[in-house]
Amino acid sequence: MDRRNHAAGLGSGTQLMEQGMTNSRATGSNHTPSTTGARPPSLVSAISSTTTTQVAAESSTSSLIPQHALENGNPQPLGIQVLPRQNAVTEQARLDRTPSFQHSFETDERPTRTPVSGVFKTGWQGLTDSIRSLNQRYRLLVERWQGRKSFRIPRPYHGQWNSWKTRWLWLSLILFITMSLVIVILCLDSASRQNTGFAPLGSAPAFLSKRPVLEKALWSQGILYTTLPAFLMTLYIMMVSSSVTSFVELQPFLDLARSNGGPAKTTVMLDYRTYPILYSFVVAFRNKHTMLGVYMLLSVLLTVAVVPLTAFLFTDGSFNFESVVPVTIATAFDETSVLAIPDLRLIMDFASAFRIYNGHAPPWTDGEYAFPKIVAAKLPPLGSGNLTANVTAHSAYIDCRIIPEKEYTVTRVDHIGGSIPPFTLQISSDDCGCVVTNNFNIRHKSLPNLQPNATYMTTWRTSCTLETEYSRLSIMTVLYNQAVDILTNFSIISCVPSYWQTPGSLTMATPSLSSGSAPTIHSFVKNESDAKAFRPPVVSLFFESSLHTIGSFNPTSDVEANDFGRHILSLAGKYNESSPIAPETLSSAVQVLFSSVYSVLLSTTVMQPVSAPVEENTIHTRQRNRLVVVSPVAYIISIILSGVALAIVTMFWYGRQPSVLREEPVGILSHAGILVGSDLLEKMKIMKDEPGYNGKMVEALKDEYPYLEGWNCKLEDSADHRMARIVSIATTRPPAETA
Repeated sequence: MDRRNHAAGLGSGTQLMEQGMTNSRATGSNHTPSTTGARPPSLVSAISSTTTTQVAAESSTSSLIPQHALENGNPQPLGIQVLPRQNAVTEQARLDRTPSFQHSFETDERPTRTPVSGVFKTGWQGLTDSIRSLNQRYRLLVERWQGRKSFRIPRPYHGQWNSWKTRWLWLSLILFITMSLVIVILCLDSASRQNTGFAPLGSAPAFLSKRPVLEKALWSQGILYTTLPAFLMTLYIMMVSSSVTSFVELQPFLDLARSNGGPAKTTVMLDYRTYPILYSFVVAFRNKHTMLGVYMLLSVLLTVAVVPLTAFLFTDGSFNFESVVPVTIATAFDETSVLAIPDLRLIMDFASAFRIYNGHAPPWTDGEYAFPKIVAAKLPPLGSGNLTANVTAHSAYIDCRIIPEKEYTVTRVDHIGGSIPPFTLQISSDDCGCVVTNNFNIRHKSLPNLQPNATYMTTWRTSCTLETEYSRLSIMTVLYNQAVDILTNFSIISCVPSYWQTPGSLTMATPSLSSGSAPTIHSFVKNESDAKAFRPPVVSLFFESSLHTIGSFNPTSDVEANDFGRHILSLAGKYNESSPIAPETLSSAVQVLFSSVYSVLLSTTVMQPVSAPVEENTIHTRQRNRLVVVSPVAYIISIILSGVALAIVTMFWYGRQPSVLREEPVGILSHAGILVGSDLLEKMKIMKDEPGYNGKMVEALKDEYPYLEGWNCKLEDSADHRMARIVSIATTRPPAETA
């Protein structure tokens, strides 16, 4: 039949509806059982590829009768089975005992008014119906008297199929895991803030330490505590997404089960899986599936936000842990030790080694201060760390001043007769009331191996009065050009020595402290306000006098100086390679070297063991790497998970809504069952038989019926709820076709 004749047949079907339904009630009716699913893009496209011979007609209010039924004189609606006459009474009795398929689960729906005369029936069934009707009328009166609507939890139909991913057991498990995650994250964050981390990061396990490559990859770089939480969170999100996906697939069948049905775009033509995952929740909000849109939005947030953030939930941090450890001060300052005349040349070599050549400082000195020896009887079994003790350190300094040319005199005295040395320089100066004098001999230029240009340096000590600060340490340098017999770059530096006792906190390493060996000095924090000048008479006199007595001669060198002068020039060359004999450079070098030589002298010679060691309490500090929680990340994850927990609570109600499903939707056959006996199937069959049909059913239906998405689709009520069918009602019809 052509399309125009079919439309005419549809128009006449309305007139014959009542007759067909009357015949159906007289003989008993039976609808084709429906099995459904939500796997393909929509119910329409899922069934478009199937072939069926059982169809239904279009109706604006209910199912219609196709044209060929009218022509055969048998006006019975398709999908209704005519039963034999002898079984009519039995079937009618069964239908009376079967509850209606449609249940009122919307809060704004009111029970139908029942006439008082129709309340009372005969028999046990009549009594039950009467009690139910009276109860409904009583509740209606109570609601009107209270002026509000009662909230009722929706109940699923008897025999309705529900996915195990939407049932209370699975949802309870997800809710428990969600709340546990929130509690664990917040507890770990609190413990991390209170205890500077919640877990130590010690050495790698044995199975990793034996494999350096794995240890570096999994343990040293922190991959284990960054990927493991992300992996566990991914498993959790898969659980949540499984339930959300089930509700997404179930939504069209929920709308079909409503008393008024729903538009085609939210029922038979709906499949949220065809939309991008980052956008599908917007479509759900537009379709007024608010709760489902919230579920989908939270699922997206869990995937794109929570999983990446979980990788940064934990990080490592270094923290210092302190404990009190008793120690013994084993040595003290003893200036009588210098009476044994220590080897000062070796002491100067030690000082020059770590100042000039960046070597290690001698034991119990940092190159500026000399410290007493500390022995710990027992260290806590906490591994390596630092020990901080309050000690009194000894040090020496010199305050140097470059004498201006107008404040000193230099006299050259030549020796007659070729005596050695050929001439002498007589130096005289007044440094703040202390007269500084010295005679400096210049070697004869005809001596073998003497360089044409030589740098001459001499150092000496001058005793002064108490008012002029005891003594002066002076340095003179000059550049002598033997070819022309000229002296240039003449400079005199005068320094005032001082000696100090400085209390402070000494921090040192502790790996070998208990064994009595010297630890590595980390730092010394001095209390400058408590420092006091301390001039030991024996040590200061020995030290200042002996510095200048150690000499050496190297005929191949261009420097003529004693050992102390040579070390000063070497250190000055490190500071200023281009001009090592500049007065400012020499002044800086001599101040550093003087303090270093004195500290080495004290640490190696002057600090002697005491008969009664002094016990002190020190602070043992150990540094440990611990896992800490990044609080901002923890708060963001906890907020999102709390929202997920609230959403899961609503899923218990959402999963109890009535649905048209009676079995798990598996494959095309399950979807075909819900359209068998419906007027939609007739439309699909007609469109499939049209010439030029290209297999795109949804597109063809939209072209033929421009307002298809606005048509209301619902599950037709039936006496046997297992044999209901879908009816489409054109709420907005397209313009009529012109002849």
